This record gives sequence, structure tokens and C-alpha cells, in this order.
Amino acid sequence: MNPADKRTIQFRLSNDALFIGGFIIGVLCFLFIYDRKILDVTYSAWILTSPDPDISQHYLGAIHFMKSGWRFPVGLFDSLSYPDPMSVIWTDSIPGVCLILKLFRSFLPQGFQFFGWYGLISFGLTGGVSAVVIRTLIDSPLVSLLLSPVFVLSFPVLQLLYYHTALASHWLILLALLGFLQESSWSLKKRVSFWSVLGMLCVMIHSYFLPMIGVIMLAGEFLLLLQGKNPLRVSPIPVAGFCISGLFTLWILGAFTTPVNHSGYMIGGFNANLNTFWNSLGSGLLTGIENKYGTQYEGFAYLGLGMLLMLILASLTLAVKAFRKKAPVKQLILLHPTAFSIGCMFFVFLVISVFPEADLNTRTLIPDLVPNFIKSALGVFRSNGRFIWPAMYLLMISSVYVLYRYSARLSFFIILFICVFLQFADIFPYAKEKHSVYFANRYYMNVFDQTALNRLIQGYRHIVLVDDNVTAMMACADYAYRYDMTLNRFYFARDINDRINERLDRYRTGQEDKEGVLFIFYDRAQLSDWLEAGLHFYEYGSDGIVLGSEIPLFGLEELIYE
Repeated sequence: MNPADKRTIQFRLSNDALFIGGFIIGVLCFLFIYDRKILDVTYSAWILTSPDPDISQHYLGAIHFMKSGWRFPVGLFDSLSYPDPMSVIWTDSIPGVCLILKLFRSFLPQGFQFFGWYGLISFGLTGGVSAVVIRTLIDSPLVSLLLSPVFVLSFPVLQLLYYHTALASHWLILLALLGFLQESSWSLKKRVSFWSVLGMLCVMIHSYFLPMIGVIMLAGEFLLLLQGKNPLRVSPIPVAGFCISGLFTLWILGAFTTPVNHSGYMIGGFNANLNTFWNSLGSGLLTGIENKYGTQYEGFAYLGLGMLLMLILASLTLAVKAFRKKAPVKQLILLHPTAFSIGCMFFVFLVISVFPEADLNTRTLIPDLVPNFIKSALGVFRSNGRFIWPAMYLLMISSVYVLYRYSARLSFFIILFICVFLQFADIFPYAKEKHSVYFANRYYMNVFDQTALNRLIQGYRHIVLVDDNVTAMMACADYAYRYDMTLNRFYFARDINDRINERLDRYRTGQEDKEGVLFIFYDRAQLSDWLEAGLHFYEYGSDGIVLGSEIPLFGLEELIYE
């Protein structure tokens, strides 16, 4: 074996060890913040009592899908949208994990929740992949391991877990950046395999990652073109593999089977503010800055005090170097094609995330002049502020690389330790706040879960929730799961309200069979429209909820309307 091969093997082995070290760091960070109790797969109260309905949506969508019968495409189920099938993609329930667990559902306890374990593994993967990314740029395992928890505990990840678990999977972004940095040494076969697998993983976790990873992949192809070592290496096959893989996974999960309502969903509804990299939104030591729109929290990419200092120092270092060299821009591009590709990638992500207008704090720098039909056409990615996350990681890894390359080693390590200390000091209050939430013991009681009601409605198989009320949807979905019932509406990422309202009209006018159907009204104002529907109405509980049934529910006092 020649010396070059030996060095390659040693580098690979050291990267494997580094990944394991980073993974362990990520797991320890998770346990410090979120506690072991949420790893109990039978403990779902921490999810169902969350003040934010999104995590309940993801959990209830997952358990309904895993309990439902198999159909094709394999991602479809109808117990939350009865009788219309919907894809598990629209419940944001991490479809790939749901699909795998569904294969073993006979062995799983009722109400099985995997979100605790998914968060732990996701933290571990972020730690491992980030350590290898840094090692690719800087040949120092110490630096890689010191910076690994900075990536694990990035502010957007802490914001998202557990508010939107799937979108906290930022190891996918880091894995794509690793491919971008390394693929110039890969064979065409490896590049096709890598990007094709990533295309599938994006959809299996959350489809918003698909365009993010796609931009990084195209930047990699652009870099190969700039390097110009072998023009034949620039091939459309990896791009085609990525697109085909992503589209096939969307199809097999049923994303194209049931038409959903995209009207009213326009890109830019949840865009990013240009202050995002230094705006803590009150989560860090720095005072939060007011954004123009309250929805711009989706574009949250606060770097943290330590990484902000590192970015400032790296920018000053580059400015001094550029001033001294005074090289033409074309020469700089040829000398530093990777840096130029990263700069282009950063610009693309920045523009996409702030589209269709550029806001700084509460002021608009570039107004929205984009026609509505274009924004509607792109509405499937209406929360485009999320595309700022890859830009944030590009700033982080670029700052570290610049300081490492252009600073004396002693100076670099002094700066590194100061920045890491500041970063953890900035993160600590936010992490402590999360810690206090998830270490508390939670108990969940469904408003419908009473023995008397359970006896009264035996034989009912369908719940029709008349009101478009998110709180009611969650309670009804939980009840329907535990008592083998179906629900007509749910808090999906895209709605089918036109179909739901059409079927409600059919029930109201007697065109739809009401046998075995329990109607639930959260808004009494709706009752006046249902007085001719041939239903018996009963007040339930102290919250003003009204039950409707085609046959009397003996044991409850019937409401009389004239």
C-alpha cells in the first residue's frame, strides 16, 4: 500500500472517530436540556399539553397513520380526513420514521411516541456531521469537537425542537454542505448515490429541505465547473438523480394523490428579516429587535454572541487581506473557487429567504413588487424564511476557516476559546428555559374522555367536527385514535376545507347518511344552521360543547331549540 492510500485510510478512520465523538456530544447536549423522561415512548402528555399545537399535530398524525390500514401510495390514510385520504406528509410527522414504525406496529404500545428519541438522534447526528464538516476545512480534531456543540445548540434548532421536530433536522443541511466540500474527490457514481439518497431523506423528513439541499447540490456542480480540472466531471446525472429520487418519494408517500387547497398560500407570508443573524428575538443575551412582521420568526437565524464575534473578526481579516493584495475580482475567483461558490450560495439563500421584499427591522428597503400570481405559484414554500438556515451555517463554517487560515495558531485558539465561551453564555438562558419546560411532569386529560360518554356513544364510528377549531381538532383526534373512530377534519399543513364544507352541507340537508356519526359543535352559533338536520342536541361539559346525534343519547339532557 502506497503512502497516499495509507493517509486516506487514516483520514477516514479519524473522521469516523470524530463523528462518534461529535455524536456523543450531541446526545449529551440533548439530555442536558430535554431530560430522559421524554424518551419514554408511552409518555405523550408532554406533547398533548404543549401550548403550541404543531407538535400535537405531528404526534397525532403519526399515531393515526401508523394505526391505519395499508393502501397505495403507502403514505395515505383517512382516519383524520374521513372519507378522503390524505398523505402523512401533510401532518409534518416525519413520514420516513412513521413508515418504518408502521411495519412494526403490532409490537408497539398504544400511543407510541418517537419524537423524544428522534430529537436525541437528530442532536447526535448534528454533532457528528458538524465535527466532520469542520475537520474537512481544518485539520484539527480539537477545533472540530470544540465547535460541534455550537452547531448542535444553534438558536434555530433550539427554537424548533419541540415546536417543529422535523425542521430541527439541521444535520441534513450540514450533510449536504459536507458533500459540497468533498465531492470534487468523489467518483460520479458516489456523487449520484449521495445526492439521490439525500433527495429521498429530505422528503422522508420534511419537504422544505428539498430545495435547500438542491441549491447546495447545484453550488457543488458550479464549483466543479469553476475548478475546471476535468470538464467531464460536471454532469447532470447527480442533479437528475436528486430530482427523480425526491419526486418518486413524494409520489410513493401520496403527496400528489389528494388535491389540497393552495389558494391563499403565497410565498413570502413567513419571510426572513435582514436583521436575522443578530436578532435574538429575545432568546439570547442581546436584546431582541422588532421585525416588520410578526411572522418573520420563521426566518430566525440568530448566530449567537460568540459566532457574531467570530464573523466580525473573520470579515476584518478578509478585508485586510484583500486590501493588501489588490487582486482583480476575476483573479480572486480563479484562486478561490470554493470561496466564490460559497458566496454565491449564501447570496441565493439570502435572496430566497427575504423574498418578495427586503426588510431591515421595521423598515422596508426593497418593496414587494412581485405579482400575486407568481407568489401564489410558489406558495407551496410560503415559509421561505426557513431558507436562511443554510446561509447561517455558511457564515459559521466560513468564519472559522478564515480565522484558522489567516491567524497565528496561538491567536486563533485564544479567539476560539473566547468565542465558544461567549456562545455558551448566550445560549445558556435559552437552554435553561427549555430545560425547565421539559423537566416538568405533565398530565393530559381529554375533555371528551369520560366513562359516561364512552358508554353512551358505543357503536359510533365517525366524529364530524363542525367547527374549524384547532383545539377541538386535537382533542377529537386523540379521542378518535383511542376509541377506533374517524374524524372529518384536522390541522393539516394544507387544507381540504372545500370538501369538508361540501360534505357538511350534505349532512345538514339530509343527503349524507348520519348513522354512527357523532357531531361536535364548539361554536353554538353554528347550531342555528343545523336545526333542520334531524339531530338531537346535547350540552356536554362546562365549555359550551354541544353534541349532535341522529338517535337520542339517553342519559344526557336534550337541548330544545325553537
